[in-house]
Amino acid sequence: MPDLADRAAGQAGRAGSRTPDRLLGYAPVALTVAVAVTTDAVCVRSSLRPTEVTRLTSTEWRDLVAGIRNGEFDA
Repeated sequence: MPDLADRAAGQAGRAGSRTPDRLLGYAPVALTVAVAVTTDAVCVRSSLRPTEVTRLTSTEWRDLVAGIRNGEFDA
């Protein structure tokens, strides 16, 4: 995993939930994601599983971002 992801993981901890607790019905869990882009892949690490790294192709990454943008991952 490139050093870029390690630096991003340290900075990502500043992000927080933007959805009010009253709308969720429960206390939100802060989720941070570190992303490192290489010539071959996009490496993603989540704060929920910080020791695991997921490698995506550029097509898989674009599909994931499009799904998030379209609300496919909303709870």
